[in-house]
Amino acid sequence: MSSLSTAQVQLLFGNTLDNYRSAVKAYGMEPVIEDIAEEARLLWIGPKRTDKVILYLHGGGLFFPPMKSQLDMIRHLQVELKGAVGTVVLNYGLYPDTRFPTTLRQVKAAIMHLLGSGVRPENLYLIGDSAGGNLALQATSHILHPLEGVEPLMLGGKLGGVALISPTVSLTADSASHFTNEGKDMLTRRLMHKMQDPVLKDVPETAIPYLEAAKAPESWFEGVDSIVDRILVTVGGYELLRDDIVVAYEKLKSHHPRITYYYGEEEVHVEAMIDTTTSAARVTVEWFKADARFIASS
Repeated sequence: MSSLSTAQVQLLFGNTLDNYRSAVKAYGMEPVIEDIAEEARLLWIGPKRTDKVILYLHGGGLFFPPMKSQLDMIRHLQVELKGAVGTVVLNYGLYPDTRFPTTLRQVKAAIMHLLGSGVRPENLYLIGDSAGGNLALQATSHILHPLEGVEPLMLGGKLGGVALISPTVSLTADSASHFTNEGKDMLTRRLMHKMQDPVLKDVPETAIPYLEAAKAPESWFEGVDSIVDRILVTVGGYELLRDDIVVAYEKLKSHHPRITYYYGEEEVHVEAMIDTTTSAARVTVEWFKADARFIASS
């Protein structure tokens, strides 16, 4: 895949809207689509709800749409929670047509739209895998440190939780695990550079912490416990990003007492989103199930 152009790979993988339509058809559901601000969409898996909502920020290096296995995991999560939650996918713009900070604006628009629809902050959960985890951290960072040129994100309370599944917390592919895990992970350093070098292009140094949580100052996430009730971080031992994710986890941990960490010894990048029977997937489901708000409604 690293030998193909971005346009060729995007043509091969389709687009977010078509992949979503195909997935919900397989689930026996009708598509429920909302156009929101910043030229983004919300794609509901099942009926639209406002009591409890999981907003899925899909991975794909900011270049590629969600694959069926990723959407299957979100549907699996919904089923495991016994339908006690609405699940919705953010259809955000992809590189090279949509760049930072437009994607951050789209995440902000999704959160504000859901809150404006009646979802209480404590009943809204973000889950992001890979680049989707990067977007979740961009939003978290923007709440704590409003980025110049982007309207502040005012929640009016704590988010119920943020689940970071193998989050992309560095874009330079230069930590030790990028070399020691080459050939073990589903990703390669060549592919990482191909996807991520353009993302960093023209990004000012002051914006790096929004895109690379592993390189943020130690105090960057101070106050995160006041805007998010619970956090989950998962990482695989065979990931190229392993060392960077561990660093980012430690930075979050120092500012949040309710953080759950899962390290899958021989697991690859986004293991939870590849197969719903994996340990990483089970840990993710159990993390949501452990939330008192889901226990009360089950």
